[in-house]
Amino acid sequence: MRAGRLLGLDIHWQGLESLTGEYALSWRVEGAPESEAALQPLAPAGYPVGEWRPGEVVRGRYGLRVPATTRAGPQVLRLGLLYDGRLVAEAALSVQVRRRPQRYDLPASARPADVVLGERVRLAGHRLDRSEGGDGTSRVDVTLYWSPLPEAAGLALTPPYTVFVHLVDGAGRLVAQHDGIPGGGVAPTEEWVPGEVVEDPHPIVLPPGRGALPLRLIAGLYDPRSGERLRSADGADHIVLGELP
Repeated sequence: MRAGRLLGLDIHWQGLESLTGEYALSWRVEGAPESEAALQPLAPAGYPVGEWRPGEVVRGRYGLRVPATTRAGPQVLRLGLLYDGRLVAEAALSVQVRRRPQRYDLPASARPADVVLGERVRLAGHRLDRSEGGDGTSRVDVTLYWSPLPEAAGLALTPPYTVFVHLVDGAGRLVAQHDGIPGGGVAPTEEWVPGEVVEDPHPIVLPPGRGALPLRLIAGLYDPRSGERLRSADGADHIVLGELP
């Protein structure tokens, strides 16, 4: 399993007699600094344990988010059965945790920045590389460098946000864009670790015949389900990276 990702887990339960009281599932992954146990209701939605028939087998489906700071390598997933808040049974599963490569410094080629979005993540810097094509087109490779804030320790940056880089004219009209999962699709926000620097490339192809008017490059993060953008302290829903002549 991968640090930061949601682990789907099916458990089949069997009540040997009529059940009363409150049951819950606890779980934690050893090897994570924030290894405090998390709780989930035991029963499937709409089917409380008090309605289970003796001997009936009931499947519970659970989504367990592996902390992004979990150490790579062999770890132990501990599952517990709680009755009225008291641990009555426990199981330990051996799991293999994977983590993507991470860096914690801003490259010398990046232009430093310091803009916080959603009180959780900071744009630490960016780089613009422009190239001209033989067919008259031109392209700007925008590289963003994101860094989750230390205050976000133990909190997954969810939902998995999408990054947008837009090229707009003076009236705010969209001229070109690139939206995508950070890191070219390999560094979703739920895997980010506070203090790391996430390199996030976005190619922007400039349309031919766009004229000589200056265009602005803006960037940010949004929830792909609702389209809602994370905002900075001054209420802006985007970061201005600069102008293209």
